[in-house]
Amino acid sequence: MIPALVFAACIYQPPASKTVLIMQAKVDSIPESWKDDPVLLLADSVSIDFNRSQNTNSAAYRECWWYYVNKRNPSLLDFIEIYDYEFVETAPQMTVDVMYPDGTTKSISPWEIQRFKSYDDRNYSSSKMKNLISIPKYQEKMLMRVEVVRHYTRPAYLSVEYLRGEYHCLQKNITLLWPSDIQLNCRILNNEGLEIDTSRSKTDSKNAVMLQGEKLKKMPLDQRLRYPEQWFAGLHVSLPPVGKRSLSWQELGDNYLEQISPSLVSSPEIKKLAASISDTGREAIVRKAFQFVQKNIRYLADEEKMYAIVPRPASEILAKGYGDCKEMAALLKVILQEKGIPSHLALVTSRWKFQVIDSVPVLGGFDHMILYVPAFDPSPVFLDPTVDYGHVKNSYYHCMYQKAFILEKGRSRLGEIIPRDGEGKSIVKTRSIIDRFKNNGFWEMQGTVVLQDNAAFLTYPMLKEAKGEEHNPALIGLLKTMFTIDPISVSCNQQCADSVTIGFTCNINKNYLKIDEGGFLLEVPSIFGGPSVFTTIKREGPRVFEQLDQKDSWTLPEGFAELEITPLAHRIASGAWGQDGRVVSRTFTLNRVIVPPSQSEESTQFLRQKDNFLKATVWQK
Repeated sequence: MIPALVFAACIYQPPASKTVLIMQAKVDSIPESWKDDPVLLLADSVSIDFNRSQNTNSAAYRECWWYYVNKRNPSLLDFIEIYDYEFVETAPQMTVDVMYPDGTTKSISPWEIQRFKSYDDRNYSSSKMKNLISIPKYQEKMLMRVEVVRHYTRPAYLSVEYLRGEYHCLQKNITLLWPSDIQLNCRILNNEGLEIDTSRSKTDSKNAVMLQGEKLKKMPLDQRLRYPEQWFAGLHVSLPPVGKRSLSWQELGDNYLEQISPSLVSSPEIKKLAASISDTGREAIVRKAFQFVQKNIRYLADEEKMYAIVPRPASEILAKGYGDCKEMAALLKVILQEKGIPSHLALVTSRWKFQVIDSVPVLGGFDHMILYVPAFDPSPVFLDPTVDYGHVKNSYYHCMYQKAFILEKGRSRLGEIIPRDGEGKSIVKTRSIIDRFKNNGFWEMQGTVVLQDNAAFLTYPMLKEAKGEEHNPALIGLLKTMFTIDPISVSCNQQCADSVTIGFTCNINKNYLKIDEGGFLLEVPSIFGGPSVFTTIKREGPRVFEQLDQKDSWTLPEGFAELEITPLAHRIASGAWGQDGRVVSRTFTLNRVIVPPSQSEESTQFLRQKDNFLKATVWQK
């Protein structure tokens, strides 16, 4: 049984000497494999106490960390940053105590903590606050106790507590408390299979759920893991904004729509704008409205207090000419509404971040808003007017296969953004000519790379400023990263969100094999995505492969005709080689496949076969 944390009055008391001795003793139990890490967590305790009042609900949140500085690293913990969000909570109370190896101690007083607006994405946030705590005499073997107490006025934005975090942790406790007359939806997910001690208890006044994990490795934050919420162990909870029970997705959507309904009211200016769209076809109207918002409303997040979660009125966004994602989506919705075209706002989460889980409805797992048009051409489409380089048929590509909370009165639901027929696939075509450079006899390759559909959408943002210079770093970086081409010179012949064409010249002497009569190893260009996509390094969680169609061709010098190949036939991908005179061709088709950790051997097997497939050699006669 894990002991529940007890909420005491918010009167600061330094840690008892007995507690300090217990924490110092924990240092001896640090695993050997962790001892190269500069900072470790000896203990981490989280307690969430949910309470209901007549008008609204709230939650008290307390977390206490015990840090140990194993090795001095000025970039880690010589200062501590703690963030809070004014729209969902009051300013947090923080206490920091430092215990030095020589036995001296230091308590950081509240007036030594700097508090200011956070600076994100080159803008000052008007709602996200940063609390900066500088640690005096930062040194090895010191202990730090940091405690933060928060009061959430909008508990629906609290959604999950994970056991693992930024640092290795010897022990973590999570406790959730709520009144016994409240029906709360909470789930423990542990697909990674951690050894967790869990317990539940109930008294006349309180229910409790408790988790405890020991010797928890830090999350691999350097890895880009798709769907991390489905892998990492944690406590997911749906705290109702009002009432005595957790809400369903439909009820949560209705509650949020009621909050934002004043923002979705039309105005004479919006009516005039809608009337200026003279097109009569639904698809053309949606395209014109989308283009207007995309080109005339500048993205700017002014998230002051309630406007962090509630969009400003659509009429205000039109008048000011700027707004954030939810405000741009809301304005587009009202314009389409004036044209008689139904649409619904949709909450989503950026790729690579933790999403919500289907069984626990919450608002806290979303960080972006787009628009859903249920009948476009006539199939449905998601629109994101914040994507300034996209259009109506591809602006949603960055959200593909992410969950979407579609907000429709009485019918709000959680779904998945599936690409429409014929959309969302990465298409790549390369053509290369191999010849010997006349001046020095080096072998050289000249070629073009054509990226289409999702491949162009993914890469175009990196190339928008590329003007076709011979040594443009963006183009060179793209070819090296995505195709393992090390170019001597590059040029960008065409670029838009639908198609990008890059010309290149590179030295390929290292691909020339001097065996018998000599030959070429045809592995450049490689498969789109490069080593980062097809790495054999073991990763946590499921492995996700995305759709790709790639066709490559090489025109060879005279005399190179004997092709030595290995075909590829696998559930994840297939590939074939062909030859027509001096032209050798390669086709590669990658399917969208999610391989769970229990079947990781399948990924390993595929990657071995893929590597063998790519090692085709053409020999001189």
